[in-house]
Amino acid sequence: MSASHVAALPRDPSVGQAIEYAQSVFAAELHIPDVRAECREFPGEAIIVVHVPEVGEGATRLANAVDGELREAGFPGFVVVRQETREQSPLLRGAASVEDARVSQLVGLLAAHERTSETMPSMAYVSGGLHNLDVATTPRHHVVFGRRGVGKTALLLEAKARVESLGHHTLWLNMNTYRDMPYPDLVLKVIERVAENCLMWVARTRGKSLAVERLARLLSAVRQPAPASRRADALRGLIADANEALRVVGAELQARLYVFLDDLYYVPLDTQPLFLDALHRCVRDRDVWLKIATIRHQTRCYAFNDLRGLRLGHDAAEINLDVTLENPARARGFLADILAAAAARCGIDRIEQVAYDWAVDRLTMSSGGVPRDFLSLFVGAVEESRIRGGKRKKVGVEDVNRAAGKAAALKEQELAEDAAAGGTDTTPLMELLAHVNGVCLRVPVERRINFLRVDRHAADTAKDSYDLLQRLMDMRFVHLLDRGISDRHHPGTRHEVYLLDFSQYSADRLQRKLRVLDFRAGNLIFRRVGSTDKPRIAKTAAQRLAILRAGPVLDLHAWRASCSQPSTDTCPDTP
Repeated sequence: MSASHVAALPRDPSVGQAIEYAQSVFAAELHIPDVRAECREFPGEAIIVVHVPEVGEGATRLANAVDGELREAGFPGFVVVRQETREQSPLLRGAASVEDARVSQLVGLLAAHERTSETMPSMAYVSGGLHNLDVATTPRHHVVFGRRGVGKTALLLEAKARVESLGHHTLWLNMNTYRDMPYPDLVLKVIERVAENCLMWVARTRGKSLAVERLARLLSAVRQPAPASRRADALRGLIADANEALRVVGAELQARLYVFLDDLYYVPLDTQPLFLDALHRCVRDRDVWLKIATIRHQTRCYAFNDLRGLRLGHDAAEINLDVTLENPARARGFLADILAAAAARCGIDRIEQVAYDWAVDRLTMSSGGVPRDFLSLFVGAVEESRIRGGKRKKVGVEDVNRAAGKAAALKEQELAEDAAAGGTDTTPLMELLAHVNGVCLRVPVERRINFLRVDRHAADTAKDSYDLLQRLMDMRFVHLLDRGISDRHHPGTRHEVYLLDFSQYSADRLQRKLRVLDFRAGNLIFRRVGSTDKPRIAKTAAQRLAILRAGPVLDLHAWRASCSQPSTDTCPDTP
């Protein structure tokens, strides 16, 4: 860049300094007089929009370069270019129809980034918690828990970028790649990857050294073929060798190593404690830190029977990314911010220009607070709105309903994939889901409802069944609404409340006469579909409690007892 004409870029620049820097770079490199730039701010992130006469490859490449320099300097945002015209600026008028070309661009952008990975990071990181990223980058082992699609990978990638900008070294491993590898071969492979990574790092930095010698020796030993019966014995010695090699690396380079393990749940459940125990011993007392992403109820970090694994709260801290529907207004704000950040990249000023407010409310409830589901349902709802045609210009509630109804097959497919990866049977899960649907939907018309209650004591007294329910929640078939409400008729009894996923009963319209818990204008509402009855609005805690108490009780003890009868092949699907 033409440094003599470019404004100085300080560390942690303000919005004004970031705009000034972007303007000066574009003016110097593209010879544009009086470059116009503006900033659109969102919670935890900002978008610098630079207006140019023509959006070509040169302008786009320059925007990416400035984007990278601002991020390195600590600016929480990114840079986009927009074509300047005399009539209008794209961000000033925005889109007003789902047929707008910018909406098509947004749909394509969301589809391309649906699955976050090391090579396809999220468009823009929007934190659901104030300190998740700060915590994730500290020198401590962390296990990041969350349902599919909540942003576990996005958080790890953002943490990876931040620690690299501070001069630390990283290694990224997606455990899906090694899902068919048994223990201890899996540990040997990870040790090999760490050693290879460190060897290139040290050789590039220092050339020949003691660390290079130790790492080369470790690699040779790891790659030495051995009979399956002797691999466990070989691993014991290699763990000590790996730990010593990492000590020498740290001493020579005086730099920290972060190892990111994405999707741990692909490792078979029964071997997860052994796998984590071996990795922990490899890095113990070294400046090497494990950052692990997984699904809570498909993970077993520690085996208490033989005291092996990674013990949460002691060996590692946990980060919970699940944004539940316990506070739907907070969930809506977080999800809308993510969509708004993506829309701004396509020149859409406000989401309200594409979707009605109540459609965004329905998207929030339909997604259960999961960002990936929220965005994919939005894409599906746009397509449904276009199919419906007519005078419709925005995404409406019916479009969301239809998109949610089509999502059931995908969730069942993901359930089968995760179960296969962990070596578990999906039958009990599907049987419990059928029973949950029966409790809510396969009852007399006047009793049909979209949420239910579960006795909190079931977590201890019917643990197997309760764990299955939690796995259904992890797979987004049910969504947590409240962790504990009192029972009006049984003092001392408390219930958790779960919302049945919209995909289980939604089509273009909700079932008539169904009693539904919905969300509108910042409040939970309870209404009967197709009825003129006045809906009940939960504006106070007492009103919310009264509504949630209307849910039927799912008796996990009775369900498990009926499943265990010798004459019953499957669990009943009716209450």
